[in-house]
Amino acid sequence: MTPPPDPKGSVVKLALKRADLNELIRTDEVLRTAPLFKALGRKTEPLLQAGIARRYPHQTVLFQQGEPGNSLFLVLRGEVRLSGRKGSDVVELGAASRGQVFGELEVISGAALRGSSAVSQGEVEAAEFPRQGLLERGALLVELAGFLRPISEARLKALSEMTDFMNRW
Repeated sequence: MTPPPDPKGSVVKLALKRADLNELIRTDEVLRTAPLFKALGRKTEPLLQAGIARRYPHQTVLFQQGEPGNSLFLVLRGEVRLSGRKGSDVVELGAASRGQVFGELEVISGAALRGSSAVSQGEVEAAEFPRQGLLERGALLVELAGFLRPISEARLKALSEMTDFMNRW
């Protein structure tokens, strides 16, 4: 005997599974050889365990300058455009693509507010690492700080140079 049809329509059950960052990184050549993981060496494993992978549709604001936040992002797929504001001027700071990081300023400084804005260009997958998981005995991992500092300095320099250039006219 066949069961009667469901009066509410068909039901589709989906199994949701949290992305395993270790597996994703290990099986992807670009991500496996990303500068972040080279800098961290053996400390990569604990970082990946603390990370959360998310998917963002096109033109999603991941965060805006001045809002609370203190996590580091790694682009797994796609591209994120970064911009910054100085006074009333808004300038593009560049992009982060597969294997690159953003959100470094807050992680380095421990600032509670974002120093830039990040918007997805196309569909983006990114791993987010809360600052707390990047600390060792209360301080940012030395290897991570050494890796992130030049990135942060370059973006701050770009912000300063571009806004200075715009204000010359």
